[in-house]
Amino acid sequence: MNVRSGDSYFWEKAFSVLKKHFVKLIALILICALIGWAAAAFFVKPKYQANASLIVNSRESDVKTITAEQLNSAEELATLYGIIIKSDTVLEAAIKDLDLNLDYETLAQKVSVSSVSNTSVMKISVKDADGAEALKILKSIVSISPKIIHDMVEAGSVKVVSEPRLQKAPVSPDKIRYTAVGAFLGAIAACVITLLLAVSEDRLYSKREVEERLGLSVMGEIPEQNLQKLKGLSSRAGRERDVILTKNVSFSLKESIRYLRMMLTRRLPKTGTKSIIVTSAVAGEGKSCVAINLALSLASDSKRVLLMECDMRKPSVCAYLGMKDPQNGMSTLLTGKSVLKDSVLSKNGIFVIPAGEIPENPTELLNSERMRMLMKLVQERFDYIILDTPPSADMADAVALSAQSNGVLFVIRQGYADTQVIESACDKLRNADATILGAVLNRCGIETASSGRRGYGYGYGSGYGYGYGVHEDRGSRG
Repeated sequence: MNVRSGDSYFWEKAFSVLKKHFVKLIALILICALIGWAAAAFFVKPKYQANASLIVNSRESDVKTITAEQLNSAEELATLYGIIIKSDTVLEAAIKDLDLNLDYETLAQKVSVSSVSNTSVMKISVKDADGAEALKILKSIVSISPKIIHDMVEAGSVKVVSEPRLQKAPVSPDKIRYTAVGAFLGAIAACVITLLLAVSEDRLYSKREVEERLGLSVMGEIPEQNLQKLKGLSSRAGRERDVILTKNVSFSLKESIRYLRMMLTRRLPKTGTKSIIVTSAVAGEGKSCVAINLALSLASDSKRVLLMECDMRKPSVCAYLGMKDPQNGMSTLLTGKSVLKDSVLSKNGIFVIPAGEIPENPTELLNSERMRMLMKLVQERFDYIILDTPPSADMADAVALSAQSNGVLFVIRQGYADTQVIESACDKLRNADATILGAVLNRCGIETASSGRRGYGYGYGSGYGYGYGVHEDRGSRG
């Protein structure tokens, strides 16, 4: 996605990316803060500081009364004396006195002199990695400087207020400061990453994006279910089955499915059997869940509903419904190995024709004369037929069935598939003169551990082929 002037999507997408990766970005900030603290604690050599205080008197007499003029003069002298103490005259004398292996510039960096505001007191500090060395240097400066100052200025006097003393704790590094700097740099990195992801990720997050970029009417927005809150379920497949069968379903999910049913029925013919293809661009967008929920919702309105599992490469309906995978199903019906009455199952008020055995040529079977005869047969017996087909980015199954249905319901998982892949899938359906009834924006809002992109790929080539997943937990598929 390119950032353009006035791009109405960019900041909306940046906010969505921030929400999606919020925990990871906070973790980044905390890690950077921890690195800052660790750097201060283990990698920066601590320094110790010795301090002393001197007072400047602008008069030589023993008069005890100090006038304001004398105090101002003493403050000015304190500033002047501070400059003298850090001069090469004093510091080189200290180097010679202690026989230090230092030059003037190096020692000057260790020494600091400051005047206490509105007083005639000077504070002298020496900082060094060796505390004893710092104290020794400070004692030498305090001992040498008064005579040098008196000889140079010939006015006032300097007396020691606080004798040189070494602070027990090191004065640097400041762990709090290092931690704060680390956190600040982490926050900057988090902002940069968020913006880069917003720029680079061309994925759909909102109803407006779907409608304006794909030209599809969004017929419903289905919220993400916080599966981690469901108790007493041993596997991910078990959690999803209970969500689908409404035992632990949230009110928002129920309402979103009812709204989808209402919007969909308005676009279907008023009379006769209504047949709807449910597909998506890529695997993992939740099309099977939407198909099952839609079938359950339609059946609750006293309608006879048939769910046909036309995704024979990677079937999942039986796993979601908590049913054992039967041998008979779409594949055996279309190859003449079984008859309709032996292939239709009933569950929770809906009728299901499962995928059956995984065939070698599913697209050819769905585009066969047997499939057209099967559709005519079931249309005589049911009010609604829901066809759960494979993702259509790389597979032609939905296209093959489009002529035998009233239209296609396109499932788009929020922020999941690349927009160009979705556009390509929609174009394939449109080029085949398929009627796209609208789109469903799926798994909106809450992000959970189960919303990761494991097994994600643009099409069936990466982990979505013949026989894939036969020995896997089919409840994790969509």
